[in-house]
Amino acid sequence: MDPRESPSEEILTAARNLRAHTVAIEVVSAFTTAGVKSILLKGPSFARWLYDSPHERPYLDIDLLIAPDRVEAAERVLRSHGFDLDPLEIPHDMPWHAHTWTRASDGAMIDLHRFIVGTGVSSETGWTILSAQIEPINVAGRTLIGLDREARLVHVALHAAQHGTRLVRPGRDLDRALEREQSETWARARDLADRLHAIPAFARGLRLSEAGAKLATRLELPTSAPLDVAARAADASYEGVALAWWLSRSRGVGRLRFVGRKLFPPASFMRAWSPLAGRSNAGLVIAYLWRVAWVVGRIPRAVIDVARVRLRRGK
Repeated sequence: MDPRESPSEEILTAARNLRAHTVAIEVVSAFTTAGVKSILLKGPSFARWLYDSPHERPYLDIDLLIAPDRVEAAERVLRSHGFDLDPLEIPHDMPWHAHTWTRASDGAMIDLHRFIVGTGVSSETGWTILSAQIEPINVAGRTLIGLDREARLVHVALHAAQHGTRLVRPGRDLDRALEREQSETWARARDLADRLHAIPAFARGLRLSEAGAKLATRLELPTSAPLDVAARAADASYEGVALAWWLSRSRGVGRLRFVGRKLFPPASFMRAWSPLAGRSNAGLVIAYLWRVAWVVGRIPRAVIDVARVRLRRGK
């Protein structure tokens, strides 16, 4: 190649993926040393499974599922390796499925998962079930642990339901899985989704594609879904999804705490969210006032999105 020419997209993707592999091996090895078990999600496992060439499915971050009782230990390991938690994370927000950790020195990113969006069991039960649905995966010559075929099928459908049609990649992953896997394997995946209390999201994800809708009918999956699941799959705004989730919860302290944290998140969040908040205490107060106005200003959009989702659910 002429040194004056820019590298091809294939070469760039291969370089990015290799970099992600290196980070995965580093972090998983450190977790193992600390007694933290992890399961590799998406990324290399989806690329090898669904695509003929890895460059067809690029990824920049690494997703790892961790046992809920080992999350704090995993976070200590990440900090010791130079990673910092994304400051734009709000405690007591919608139940977090993953927190993003980044390393400034090289831009490495780890998404630390405690459950998969769309599952209805507790994170502890989810880990118990999924940690029994694993198989080895070769990543840059090292053996890591990933989900087995049936669990990957559940995840690919749940990931599509989580992002709807807003993102291209989850839908493409789903289409590839529908092309490559037989109905019998999908039936076993349905049974696994049932154990995870994930049937509504599993069905909604499949129905985002024509082939998936036909499969969902053959598998006798439901056509209805809880409001928050339907909102995600219908490409509702983040505010709409948050409102749908809030409306799906039973009344109580959790609802009030959610509203309070939305309006008045921690100061560390505010300093990352608004440059004004980092200048002085007075600036922080002004930023909080702006935050309240900002949140209130997004309520109409959320209400419209939820109304639209409810109307579609009623058809």
